[in-house]
Amino acid sequence: EAGREERGESWRAGSARMPLEAADLAAKLEEAFTRPEFTSAVSDFANKHCHQFALLTTVADPSAVEHPLRWHELYREYTDLVESQLESFLASEGVSMDEVRNVAKSDGWTAAATCVDFIVASIEYESFLNLMCDFLHLNSMDGVDSDLLGGKLEDAPETGSESRGPAALEGGIAQ
Repeated sequence: EAGREERGESWRAGSARMPLEAADLAAKLEEAFTRPEFTSAVSDFANKHCHQFALLTTVADPSAVEHPLRWHELYREYTDLVESQLESFLASEGVSMDEVRNVAKSDGWTAAATCVDFIVASIEYESFLNLMCDFLHLNSMDGVDSDLLGGKLEDAPETGSESRGPAALEGGIAQ
């Protein structure tokens, strides 16, 4: 069993102990997290709330911004959304969270970029903030009226190298 876990394999529940390779599990997880019902739920959530994070895109030092309690409440809501999807996946595939963690440590995980982004944003607050800023940036590129965003973007720099979008958050954000 220990060797199997080190190789990133798990066993399919209810099968004749047939190994589920890390790459197979990662591909199935990616498929689950890219289904329209899940991506639509994430998009709907982010589009509904991303405007509340506009302040992060308008300041020179996002790490100096005091975070409203509402941001953490939204983070918890997003976490619940992703966790419910993950739990559904685990039940349908008959695998445990420990098995997914083992796959995450293996080479098979590299095929699962989208699901990794969604999962990481649900367990790391800073990644969640980056996700919300990404959606805010996408909405502003789609011609979303700044009045919809509470007028918060009126002083934001134009897109380009001087933009204070998600890349500005990579240096760290105070939590």
